[in-house]
Amino acid sequence: MVIAPVPRSHARRQIVLGRIALLSVLAVVALDRSADLAGVLTSTAAPTTVASATPEGPGRLVSPSLRALNPVRTVRDLALDLRLDPARSLAVALVETAGTLDPATRGDRRPGDPRAIDGFCSYGLFQLNVCGGEGAGLTASDLVDPVTNARVALRGHAKVIEGGSFSSPAQAVVRGFQRPATAAVDPYIAAISPGGARYVEAERLLAELDD
Repeated sequence: MVIAPVPRSHARRQIVLGRIALLSVLAVVALDRSADLAGVLTSTAAPTTVASATPEGPGRLVSPSLRALNPVRTVRDLALDLRLDPARSLAVALVETAGTLDPATRGDRRPGDPRAIDGFCSYGLFQLNVCGGEGAGLTASDLVDPVTNARVALRGHAKVIEGGSFSSPAQAVVRGFQRPATAAVDPYIAAISPGGARYVEAERLLAELDD
């Protein structure tokens, strides 16, 4: 039996098609790996309502034991220890975390700032700022520890309120400590004042505590 030779042009075409198919498979694999890596390193949360920030939650920084802590109870207990209004304190945390109360929330992205951690300046329940703010000197672990974050923030709240330089506790907290963008100041104050959206939400969450 005589086998007819395969034309050289046909053989070359088959080789080219095979290489194209291989490159396509490799490209798909590379894209899948990139997407998986991005998902592990960051997860984007919804933007805050009144703080004009886009926090992101690096869950890898928060241990399961810290996640098990109830942030509502944590904030309430620390606020009571400092003789602060628990509803207002919790309302601030709700604003700063876009309502998630996620201790790993991060915002104020500044990839070029050497003071930033992983390219972000603000971390935790109260978005302590490491780029010249109240979070300066704290480690990443400190910032996402809800107890440490809340303690630093609420001590700051108590200090500015006791200073008496503002017309109301909510003004003192927002203007004297949290210091959001200028355009967000008035909506922020309204949200954490009695009757404000975040204040009412905080009251509901506090009422739901089982102790």
